[in-house]
Amino acid sequence: MNNEAILSEQLSKFISEFAKATVNSLYDRFPDSEILNALRIFDPHELPPHYNQVHLYSQHEIQILSDFYGVSKQLQNVKHPAIINSEMLINEWNVFKYRLLQYRSVSTSHT
Repeated sequence: MNNEAILSEQLSKFISEFAKATVNSLYDRFPDSEILNALRIFDPHELPPHYNQVHLYSQHEIQILSDFYGVSKQLQNVKHPAIINSEMLINEWNVFKYRLLQYRSVSTSHT
């Protein structure tokens, strides 16, 4: 904050603008990336409007992420192990998405 001369009350806006710029940069670099599109599930604004719709939210996207990050890969003769446990990811996501919904409710009630 000191290096950028950002006041504490401006920090939230700065982080938001930085995140948007980062996302836009990624979309410019990888415009048709299925993985990048699947990461949108972490944006609270992408959640369905009603609590009873959340259980179906992001089933396809979390499977895409699980399939990509949950398997080992061979790149240029170097084996890269899976970085997540696919089953744990899906189980944790099914809990976390409700917390994300709660976060959205709290954050929108303060604006």
